[in-house]
Amino acid sequence: MDKDDWKSFFRFLDEADELELQRKLENVLTTMTKVKSRDIRSDLHRMQRLLDQEIVIRQGLSSRSAGGR
Repeated sequence: MDKDDWKSFFRFLDEADELELQRKLENVLTTMTKVKSRDIRSDLHRMQRLLDQEIVIRQGLSSRSAGGR
């Protein structure tokens, strides 16, 4: 992915709701099983890691706000 693609992806991470993040993660994981290119798989792994991190962060924020903090 080029620089503009990554900018778009980071914008998506900032703006997406939790359901959109989960759907994107599922799409990335599905695509990973079909791709042979090492460079593309590397980008997909990075996307997966960033999506996982964002989902965990949001879950933590949700549990904090639900806990009354």
